[in-house]
Amino acid sequence: MELPITTLSTIALGALYIVLTIRVFGGRRSTGVSLGDGDDMMLTRRIRGQGNFVENVPITLFLILVAEMQSVSVPPDLFTMVLAITAAAFVLGRILHGYAFAFTDNWPFGRVVGMSLSFFSTAALVPLALFAALT
Repeated sequence: MELPITTLSTIALGALYIVLTIRVFGGRRSTGVSLGDGDDMMLTRRIRGQGNFVENVPITLFLILVAEMQSVSVPPDLFTMVLAITAAAFVLGRILHGYAFAFTDNWPFGRVVGMSLSFFSTAALVPLALFAALT
């Protein structure tokens, strides 16, 4: 079974995770802090950017996978397009949010829009997966 939406989403998010992790490593090296954040605001932001990523991505990737696996029983073109757009919005949201935390001192647009895209994409995937499973 081919799962192109899940595959592309996972590749993009995996690459972003590596970037966010490298930013935490770099922050730790430059501050000399091996545990915690050493009260360094930029290191705190990098750690939370990575942490928020880890907290949000697994369940959403799983919802994308479940929806894509179930989609064989629904009209494929429309459902696949909606699923792909939803997954792309989630990936974009994670990129904006991760960039706001790991590469800026303060970028409210990236944080708010990134988190909004992430949340609403995840919320949309629940009924999408349910629809696919029930049809």
